[in-house]
Amino acid sequence: MSSNPGAARLARIVAADPSLAAQLAPGASEDRISAFAEAIGVALPEGFFDLHRRYDGNRPAHWNEAESRLEEAGFLFPGSDFTLHSLDEMARWKTFWDDLSRTAEAMTEEERLATNGPRWSSAWLPIAMTDYDVHALATEPCFGGPRFQVLRFDTKSAEPWEVVSRSFDDFLGLLATVIERGGSSIDQQVLLECNPAARVIDFDAAGGGPERFAQPGRPLAERWSAVPTGASALPTIDEWLARNEGAPGVERGEAIAALVEALSTAAARVLGDAGAFSVDDDGTGHVRVVVWKTVVEQVEDPTRELPIELAREVDPDAELGSELGIALDYVEGPLDELGRPTVTPAVLELAEALRTAHREALSALRVRTAG
Repeated sequence: MSSNPGAARLARIVAADPSLAAQLAPGASEDRISAFAEAIGVALPEGFFDLHRRYDGNRPAHWNEAESRLEEAGFLFPGSDFTLHSLDEMARWKTFWDDLSRTAEAMTEEERLATNGPRWSSAWLPIAMTDYDVHALATEPCFGGPRFQVLRFDTKSAEPWEVVSRSFDDFLGLLATVIERGGSSIDQQVLLECNPAARVIDFDAAGGGPERFAQPGRPLAERWSAVPTGASALPTIDEWLARNEGAPGVERGEAIAALVEALSTAAARVLGDAGAFSVDDDGTGHVRVVVWKTVVEQVEDPTRELPIELAREVDPDAELGSELGIALDYVEGPLDELGRPTVTPAVLELAEALRTAHREALSALRVRTAG
């Protein structure tokens, strides 16, 4: 039996799918692997070497001489920008993050919270990335777990760190699961189903010293299964305008319109039917997403229908065949159709998409006004 079942499973999936294999680069030579390990100077799991003997990350963009055209870079998941790094890319990105981390050591606490330098440890190795997320292999114990955990953090926001797997091989198994399901990312649904030990570590509460890597964090499920109290993690339009000193050049109505457009696009992408939801301003600076469902006796399409017994918990006057609008609170934590905390896959996917769209829309407005 393989000592690295995750790696073996991923290899079987790739071998059976030529289109997926074409997204990956050929394996690195033993000499290249040995030189990399010596240059990096940190301990690495055997599964890491097994992987790069087979495939040295995703295929880089390159010029196709035979056809006189540029071949685009390969990605691991269809329709995504998830990239496994080659050894060369790992070395380059590790230098970048190590340098940024050293720079952050001389910053004030306020400056550290405004940059991603403190998120990094020199004991980590960047192994994969998307446009937003860095996935890193921890070569020393951290966050209450063993060495060789795989961690993730968002490079464009102060979202919490995540411990996505307890070993490198578990991480490869996670990638295999996403591919088997036809997914495009390691989303919260996959983590909650496949890794009960997944944890989140709150960045803002971590401080800037070495102790930030010692806190054990909390189970990922707690992040979504309880509605937090106090200030929302995502600002309302009014909170955002106040925080950014009025965001010169941006009117309140314009900011609301931008958020409505972004959330509408995200909801349409997840729900696949523009008639199944509506997005509007609730008058308090929150933009509300309402999912519309038909009240039925027996549900055949759970994305569009709601059983009458549940519908009457929302509206005692609900009748069979009527349309019921249910507001989802993606800001405070994903809630089900009845406003109860949930970690069901469908609501998690929608909530994550809406939270991302919310952040990106406000970030785009801020960049525009700063320019």
